[in-house]
Amino acid sequence: MPTNEEVKVESVDIERVRQAKKRQLLFSNLLMGGLLGFYAICVFNQWPTAYLLILGTVVLIGIAMYKLFSLWRGEAWGSKDIRVIEAFEKEQMGREKWCRNRGIEISILIAFPVIALGFLGLTNFGRPPADLFSFFLPTGLVWVLINAREIGNIKKLSK
Repeated sequence: MPTNEEVKVESVDIERVRQAKKRQLLFSNLLMGGLLGFYAICVFNQWPTAYLLILGTVVLIGIAMYKLFSLWRGEAWGSKDIRVIEAFEKEQMGREKWCRNRGIEISILIAFPVIALGFLGLTNFGRPPADLFSFFLPTGLVWVLINAREIGNIKKLSK
């Protein structure tokens, strides 16, 4: 009898995928809330904005390396939720299209921090941040829109 780690997902239950996507959305919201909380700490303590940019860069490159390793390995690496979601996506899209989309996603996740760090070298981010509102409004709006899209995608899975 296979253990939980050895379980391969051949035919994925839609309800199981929905629950896994909800937990993944919760985790990403907690991560985003943590980054916004760190920015608030930077503002209140008058720390340079570069700290937030460097922390965000490390997080994005870490996510990209995880996804690259998963693509290179050929199977999901991590929690059961991640394995269920990847198996479902491969089944729905087909392996070739899934690999191409994953490659594009990894390229974006690596390019964005590199561009941001280049921007850091050209701009004076050593100064304290201006205010909370200038960062929270656009970031919060994007966060709400991404959550709305993800919730819509999760609801579409039930049909």
